[in-house]
Amino acid sequence: MASSKKKCIIIGAGYAGLAAARTLVGEGGDRLEVVVLEAGHRVGGRAHTESLGQCGYAEFGATWLHGVVNHPVYEAALRLKYMDGTEKERAGMQWGTSQYVLEGAAAALEGADALAAAKAAPANGGGGGGSSAVPAAAGSIGTFVRQRFQQLDLAARGNVACDAWAWRERLQRAIDGCHTTDDMNAASMAEYHELPGPNIPLPCGYQAVAEHFAEGLDIRFGQRVERVRYDAHGVHVTVAGGAELAADAVIVTVSLGVLKAEHEHMFSPPLPPCKASAIAALAMGCVDKLFIEFGAAVGPAQASCCAVMWITGADAVAMEAATDEEVCRGVQGVLDAFPAISLAGRPFRVRRTRWGADPLFRGSYSYCPAGARAADMDALAAPVVSGPSPNPGPGGAAGGQAAPPRVLFAGEATHRSYFGTVHGAYFSGQREARRLLAAFGVHSGAHVLSSIGSA
Repeated sequence: MASSKKKCIIIGAGYAGLAAARTLVGEGGDRLEVVVLEAGHRVGGRAHTESLGQCGYAEFGATWLHGVVNHPVYEAALRLKYMDGTEKERAGMQWGTSQYVLEGAAAALEGADALAAAKAAPANGGGGGGSSAVPAAAGSIGTFVRQRFQQLDLAARGNVACDAWAWRERLQRAIDGCHTTDDMNAASMAEYHELPGPNIPLPCGYQAVAEHFAEGLDIRFGQRVERVRYDAHGVHVTVAGGAELAADAVIVTVSLGVLKAEHEHMFSPPLPPCKASAIAALAMGCVDKLFIEFGAAVGPAQASCCAVMWITGADAVAMEAATDEEVCRGVQGVLDAFPAISLAGRPFRVRRTRWGADPLFRGSYSYCPAGARAADMDALAAPVVSGPSPNPGPGGAAGGQAAPPRVLFAGEATHRSYFGTVHGAYFSGQREARRLLAAFGVHSGAHVLSSIGSA
C-alpha cells in the first residue's frame, strides 16, 4: 500500500535548510517525510567555525549576531547556555579599545587625529553597521556614506581624513558584501530591517548552534544535487553519481552564487523568466578573512596571538586565486607597512577563506546592486508551481484544487528585510516550510523541533 505521507527534499544544510527541515518535522509531525541533501560534509553553510589552536575558535564565515531580540540563534544559544543574557549589556565594551594606525607610522593615532578616525566609523548612520537609516533617494550606498562623511567636517585633519574615508568605504564593502559601495542600491538598503539590540559574536561559534539545530534530522552529506526535474505530479532530484530521489516538493536553499552559476542546467523545465531575471539582477559579494597565527616572539617571552584581516571585492577575488606563498608575502607587506602593529619579527602562518572560489557557495552574501530592485528578492523567493493539481477535485473531477508549489526557494538572498544575515536565512527557511505545510494542508499543531533552541 502506498504511503500517504508527503515527502519533501531540502537542498542544503545551512541555516535556511536547517530551519526549513525543523519546521516541517516539528509542525508537520509524522505526516511528512523530510530529507536534507548537503553537498558538503558539515552543517551551517556560510556560517562555519574552526579552531585556531591556542587562539581558540574563529568564525570563518558569519561573524555577528545582528541584533538579539527575536533572533533565533541568540534564543537558541541562551537555551543551550552558550550565552547568559548579559552579553547585551557588555557589547559596548568590545569596541572601547579600538586603535587606528597610519601606514608608515610608528605609533597609533592619538588626540584629535584618533578622534577624527573614530568619528568615521558610524558614518553610515547605523552605528553598528546597519543601513536601515539609508534614504532611497541617496541612489547608492557610496553616495550616502560620502555625504555622511562630509558632514563630519574632518577636512582640518588633512591626510588623516583621507585615510579615514578610504578605510570607512572599505569597511562598508565588508558590511554589505559589495565590490564597491557605488554599486550598492540604496533603495534596497532602505528596506533592510535591523533586529533590536547590539551586534555581538557567539562565544560558542555559529557551528555549535547549527549542529544543535541538525539533531534528529535526516541529513545526507556528500550529496551534491545536479538536476531538479519537476511537473504537476512532483519532483525528481538527481545527485552526483546518478542516484535519484522522488518527492512531492523541494526547497532549494543553495546560495545565490550557486544559482547564478548552475540554475540554467539544474532545473528542468527551466525556471520561469521572472525567476531567472531576478537571479541575474541580484549580486553575490566576495568577502574573505585572513587569519594570522603568530608564534612566540623572538627575545622576551610573549604568548602566541592571532589577528584577522578582512578583504573584499576584487582584492578578495585576487587573494583567492593567489598561492599560499603569495598570500604570506602580502601579509608580511602589510605588517611591514604598519610598524605600529608591533609584530615585526614574529613568525606566523596564515589560514584563509575562499568563499568565492568554493563551488558549493560561490560568494559570501548577497546584495542588491544598481539596476536591481528589492522586488527582485521577492521574485527569487516566489515558489514555482507546475500544472494543475493531479488530485481529484470536488465530485471526483480532476484538477479541482489549486496546484501546490513544487520548487520553493529559501536563503538570505530571498529575504527582503534581512538579506545578508543568518537570521534572514533562518526566517526564510521557516517561511517556505510553512508555505508548503499550508499547501499540503498538513498542520499538526506541534512545535517540537521548530521551537527555537528546543532539544
